[in-house]
Amino acid sequence: MGCLGSKGMLSNEARKDVNNSKENLSKKNESSIKKKTNNGNLITSNCIFKENNDTKEEENKDTKEKKKSDINEINENINKNKESNNEIKDEEEETNINLIYYAAKKGLYPILGNDFIENNKDSIKIIVNNKQEELEQFHEFRQGDNFISIIIKKKLINLSHMFDHCETLYIFGGLRFLDVSQSTNFEYMFSNCKLISDLEPLQNWNVSNGKSFKGMFSGCLSLKDIKPLNNWNVSNVNIFKSMFSGCLSLINIKALEYWSVSNCNNFESIFYRCSSLTDINPLENWNVSNCDNISGMFSRCSLLKDLRPLRKWNVSNCNNFEGVFSHCSSLTDLKPLENWNISKGKDLGFMFSDCSSLTDLKPLENWNVSNCESFNGMFSNCSSLKDLKPLENWNVSNSKSFNGMFCKCSSLIDINPLDNWNVSNCNNIESIFYGCSSLTNIKSLENWNVSNCKSFKDIFYECTLLKDLGPLQKWNVSNCNNFEGLFSHCSSLTDLKPLENWNVSKGKDLGFMFSDCSSLTDLKPLENWNVSNCERFNGMFSKCSSLTDLKPLENWNVSNCNCFRGLFNECSSLKDIKPLQNWDFSNGKSLQNMFSYCSLLTDIKALENWNVSNCNNLWGLFNECSSLADLKPLENWDVSNCKDFSYMFSYCSSLTDIKPLQNWNVSNGSDFKNMFSGCHRLSDLSPLQNWKISKDKLKFIK
Repeated sequence: MGCLGSKGMLSNEARKDVNNSKENLSKKNESSIKKKTNNGNLITSNCIFKENNDTKEEENKDTKEKKKSDINEINENINKNKESNNEIKDEEEETNINLIYYAAKKGLYPILGNDFIENNKDSIKIIVNNKQEELEQFHEFRQGDNFISIIIKKKLINLSHMFDHCETLYIFGGLRFLDVSQSTNFEYMFSNCKLISDLEPLQNWNVSNGKSFKGMFSGCLSLKDIKPLNNWNVSNVNIFKSMFSGCLSLINIKALEYWSVSNCNNFESIFYRCSSLTDINPLENWNVSNCDNISGMFSRCSLLKDLRPLRKWNVSNCNNFEGVFSHCSSLTDLKPLENWNISKGKDLGFMFSDCSSLTDLKPLENWNVSNCESFNGMFSNCSSLKDLKPLENWNVSNSKSFNGMFCKCSSLIDINPLDNWNVSNCNNIESIFYGCSSLTNIKSLENWNVSNCKSFKDIFYECTLLKDLGPLQKWNVSNCNNFEGLFSHCSSLTDLKPLENWNVSKGKDLGFMFSDCSSLTDLKPLENWNVSNCERFNGMFSKCSSLTDLKPLENWNVSNCNCFRGLFNECSSLKDIKPLQNWDFSNGKSLQNMFSYCSLLTDIKALENWNVSNCNNLWGLFNECSSLADLKPLENWDVSNCKDFSYMFSYCSSLTDIKPLQNWNVSNGSDFKNMFSGCHRLSDLSPLQNWKISKDKLKFIK
């Protein structure tokens, strides 16, 4: 077996031989060789020394050669000894970590994170229930406790994802023996270890070289107290992102009180969804002056009320505040944030969204938001918020997006403080007042310069008390391409005259623009709108239940549109569609539900010459048109490209004759389900005998 034992260690015989050799040679040359030991190793010079300073006699040639030979032999043995000692050292560094995994039932479960295995596959081996197994992420567990030994052969630099998603791991005392002193990456090390509740084995870990703790304990649902981390030296860590995110049971964070976090630049979502957390006093003296990202830091901490520990925080270098207090539904007092310097903040999006108990914004009155580029959803779902006066003097001129800023502020009545806001750089004000159901007066928006805005989607969606659109009369909407849902569900709206001169020529999407405007009767102000670039009219006037006259739309150029789905759906007062007779439908691909629930519609002669040859979807086109009896205008329709005919005439309860459809080419149709279901007066389906469809499809037609 030579010098090495079975495990790469020196055998006893080899040790003895080396030691004897060293001893004999040392004695033999003790008068001529200078000796020195370092860590137990003999170090010699390659030169030849004289026996003493007084001896002047020259040694003969044979003696010199003999000494040279002896010294070379010593050096050779020493080198072998060094190699053997290295083998011993490696063996000594091998760490055996005993763990217990609990399986509620027999099955395959992860033992280690897959990324960890990939990064360290040459340094670890696994023993499962006293049997060595292949190094794989998933292993067969018996029901109950499973005993795992993980043998690590060297100090690991990268511990990221070590136990990521090991949901059955619950006793890991063996980790107290793991040397992490050289480790720099602890990312997601225990992420989603749902059974872990006690971090005591980690108490004495030397994490001083750690650089990133990103997601380290994220999703540890059973973790309540992190006291064992009290003495951790985290002074070199620069990323704490999501470290405790999703720790739903975490209550006590006192261990963090003396953490030195001054090198950190990213606290994003560190306490995200810590929904049991109420006391953040331990964070009072944290030095966050180097941090540039605190987005989502306390998001969804739904029991958090007291922000006083944060009042002295220096956030002057932070540029991202997105969602930092979002969904803090118990939060009422923002006074501790009064002196925060957020002048470098570029993103304030969703910062206080879903703070449903918040009523007073006065502490934010003097905030310098001049560098902010995004206010998206900043106060969305602040359902108790009534007054915006503290925001009156905010300089928002640099912002490009106000998407959903006050969305669902259902108690908001007065927006007059926004009168002087400069929104000229904005290109997106989507949903800014979406769901502001108490809003009646929008006069403050009269002078807003929205000329650069490209999307008006859902701006006043569900502003159910809004009646007067006069302040919007002078708005320059010429650059906007998306008007989807702009006034949808404005059920009190009756007069569209202020929109008469709007230039919507670049608009590609007018879908649901006036849907559910149940009081709307007159479309005359839209008569001269240039809609030639529009591609989507789906649901534009759906559920306009008072609408009777479509004459103002008579000359609309809809030739570029491909989707008319639900355009007049549930216009239950609509009788006359004659104004649509010259509409060019040649590009239309979907007429789904276009006239469904138009219960007073009797005459569809206007559709006689419609070119529907490109349409592939006629689903529910006349569904619930209970007064419709005559289908002759559809006799010559080219439906050869249509695939879906389902529910097309369902519940047309006055329909008795479908002979006009007998020559339709439906050979490409794939779905005819319930096409005539509910047509109780229709008894003769024989005209369909000419249709080239299978009997299986035909049997579901009625």
